[in-house]
Amino acid sequence: DPAERAAATKRGLTETSHSLVARRVSFVKSLKDAGGAARGEAHVDVVPPLPRPPYREHREAHPAPRLRAREEAEESGGAMPRPDVDRNRELHMAPVVPIAGARATHKLLAQVDTVAWNDESDMLAAIADSRLTVWYYPNAVWVDADLLKLTADVRDGKEFGKMPQIKSFSGPRLAVRRADGSLLTAGTSYYPAMLYKAAGGGSWEEALRLCRFVKDDKMWASLACMAINKGKLDAAEEALAQVNEVDKLEFIRAIAEIPSDVARNAQLALYRRVPDEAEAILLQAQPPLRYRAIKLNITMYNWKRALQLALQSPATHVETVVAYRTKYLAHFNKNETDGGFLDARKHLGDAHPVLENGQVTINWDVIEEGERNEVANEKASSAGGRSHK
Repeated sequence: DPAERAAATKRGLTETSHSLVARRVSFVKSLKDAGGAARGEAHVDVVPPLPRPPYREHREAHPAPRLRAREEAEESGGAMPRPDVDRNRELHMAPVVPIAGARATHKLLAQVDTVAWNDESDMLAAIADSRLTVWYYPNAVWVDADLLKLTADVRDGKEFGKMPQIKSFSGPRLAVRRADGSLLTAGTSYYPAMLYKAAGGGSWEEALRLCRFVKDDKMWASLACMAINKGKLDAAEEALAQVNEVDKLEFIRAIAEIPSDVARNAQLALYRRVPDEAEAILLQAQPPLRYRAIKLNITMYNWKRALQLALQSPATHVETVVAYRTKYLAHFNKNETDGGFLDARKHLGDAHPVLENGQVTINWDVIEEGERNEVANEKASSAGGRSHK
């Protein structure tokens, strides 16, 4: 019976302790008895310490399907990731507060033995499959998951053996307990902590100088995600250029040319793969940027939502959505079958009597002129330009 074995072990340790205490010898007493009290000021224990019970891996049983490695995180608007190790020993990242439109979890590693946060920054360390992995900026999973792998420092961890446990992760040092009870120390770069300090204090020029000095892709990728998350597009452009992410760099440059702060924030939300948040930013602006919300859904080929927004707007927006939808179907040699768009075409046909083969004639000059007017209105109502950086 496990209970009886545990009780027997406890009784054995108690008896051993009492026996050793009975045989404990004090040099102070012996030297006094021999007339050497002056030399007996120091107490020396010649009896070895109590034997330590054999080290056993301890894992708390948990009825839930996930074992949280960090129960709570600091307040960060829900963006702060939380590592979860499930029963299959797979490491997942989940936001503390669910983000609308974002993935609920993101898998990082499999066959994970242990995971720990850094006590000074948001760095995350894990030992899995005999490798030590340290993510400089794990929050990148909610900024750009493609860059997450570039922020990871992966090293060989065979010296840790099987079933190790990270006891502490302080600064650049990790203390790892092996299965036999021995304690090993591993190290990582101390530059990420300096990067966190510079970016957290708003010293983006200092962060750029640090990355130029270090010349490490992991640092540049971390800086790129930090800058995008804070909307600092100048720093993000240079960082993305250093890691050769040309497509992302071009997108960030296009965002930087948008005249409105609200529209820029919406595009950054779209970059982070949360289109629902991007649309909400546009529609909640004062005044609402409804035309940009329509173009956002057209860009994502979310035609029904684009038409729904257009029907709540001036008739010119409906014509714009129908025009892009017609162009899209013509590219694939398809006919319109959606009832909502068929009704929209019928109403446009009543307003525009010129028809070709039963289809509404698209006047692209009018549509492009409307787009230019919308952009001009944005510029007139915003500070404009790239002064935000």
